[in-house]
Amino acid sequence: ARRSRGWLTAGRDGRYIFLDFLDFAIDRPLLYSAAISRRTLPRLELPLFDREYQRSQFNVFAQDTFKLTRRLTLNAGLRYEHFGAPVNTGPVKDGVLDLHSGRLDFPASGKQLLYRPDRGNWAPRFGFAYDLTGAGRLLVRGAYGLFYDRPFENLWQNVRNNSFLLLSFLAGPGNYLAPVSEVLPRYASQPQYSDFPSLTLLEKDLRNGYAQSYFFGVERRLAESWLVKVNLLGALGRRLVTTDQINRPDGSHNPDLPLVSYRGSQGLSNYHALTGVVRYRSRNAQFQAAYTWSHAIDLQSEPLASEFFDLRFVCVAPEARYQSMAAFSRQSDSHGDRGNSDFDQRHNLVFFSILELPGALRGWRLSQLAAFRTGFPFSVLAPSTVTIFNNRADVVGPVATDTAAPGGRRLLDAAGFRAPPFNRVGNSGRNAFRGPGLFNVDVSLGRSFPLSLLGESGRITLRVDAFNVFNHANLNPPNSLLGSADFGVALYGRRGRDTGFPALSPLVETARQIQVILRVEF
Repeated sequence: ARRSRGWLTAGRDGRYIFLDFLDFAIDRPLLYSAAISRRTLPRLELPLFDREYQRSQFNVFAQDTFKLTRRLTLNAGLRYEHFGAPVNTGPVKDGVLDLHSGRLDFPASGKQLLYRPDRGNWAPRFGFAYDLTGAGRLLVRGAYGLFYDRPFENLWQNVRNNSFLLLSFLAGPGNYLAPVSEVLPRYASQPQYSDFPSLTLLEKDLRNGYAQSYFFGVERRLAESWLVKVNLLGALGRRLVTTDQINRPDGSHNPDLPLVSYRGSQGLSNYHALTGVVRYRSRNAQFQAAYTWSHAIDLQSEPLASEFFDLRFVCVAPEARYQSMAAFSRQSDSHGDRGNSDFDQRHNLVFFSILELPGALRGWRLSQLAAFRTGFPFSVLAPSTVTIFNNRADVVGPVATDTAAPGGRRLLDAAGFRAPPFNRVGNSGRNAFRGPGLFNVDVSLGRSFPLSLLGESGRITLRVDAFNVFNHANLNPPNSLLGSADFGVALYGRRGRDTGFPALSPLVETARQIQVILRVEF
């Protein structure tokens, strides 16, 4: 039984905006902005932000393993998932949009079901393992299963934003400490329009996404110290959650409504991979190398891209200056954006080793970790229009180049692209281009010495770690916004994808760092 309660109080306390420091000094504000209830427009009233939700979830499963012979083992299971659907149980209800009439309905009381629950989530799974030789030196394994994905709260809670607008008014000096309720009557006669935050519309029968996952692998033990594995695996995602921007000014446009974020179950994805692992282990050394070739295709990789409340507006990093929003290029045309996933990394080689040094260095341990990876895909973006979002450029000639540029390399030639004609999607595919690859190597050297003064378990450890030992700077993906001054330039100093949330980035590259550790154990 999941329950959540909270207040998303954007704009609740009002804000005065000054053009510059001089206007602030002479008490001359330019704008005043505050959150206004959509329910009472055109009358200016404060919205109610508190919300309470609940949902009931349960699962039932049965599984068993059968050893049919000494060499063959089978396992099978069946699972049923019930994720329910969110229900607004609090006194303040969410606005539900009727796209055709343009009405925003707020139930007066009772339990408000945001969408109908999906009740058909049956998930069978099975697998096998077979010992081909009977001695455990050549094994074959395989498996297949359905796995349903729980729709978490951040996929649907933006529907609470349907209750208010952030309006801005031409302001004048006044009592800046006055509560918003006392300030609003001053602006009642000013024109009122805003499309921020956008309305959110949930598919009435929002389905639970699922993946068909498969695996087939062969494991061969070459000797006591050597092991080799080769695996074929994949996942086919279906009914995945997507976001589209609808009510664009085309044939189905409702002029009484702004753009609407529509969250539905139109997504699908295909992931296939071939992996190989070589492992060596002896008394004085360990080594493992793992290589993966993979390909991931989908219709939309991030259904929450450019949601306002991810705090992207506080970002000042260069890579955050332009972010495409979650929307299909053409309204409701999900398959028109089929392409490489944002996270599609075709080749990935990772290996590590641990070596107990011999001779005069006996007792010292040398460790190493290295990774070599191809770059991530990206789209070359062209100016969007009111009916085409996240538009892509036309390719008209050779596009690749490699010349020096301030802070990096220019990898794209602007002469090979052009903006498509008005109201047409460009001929280049989504994520049709691939960014530069990257690699990193870390090394560690350490030794432990017994310290009898602290008893039998006493010891002192000395270790030196070198991160990015070669002091190598990888390139970021190039700036792919057609028409920008540094189009095609990839800057040194790799950074992970910036989500806008106040959290650690998955990768922020640094120069070589050396760390010395002295540890006493007792």
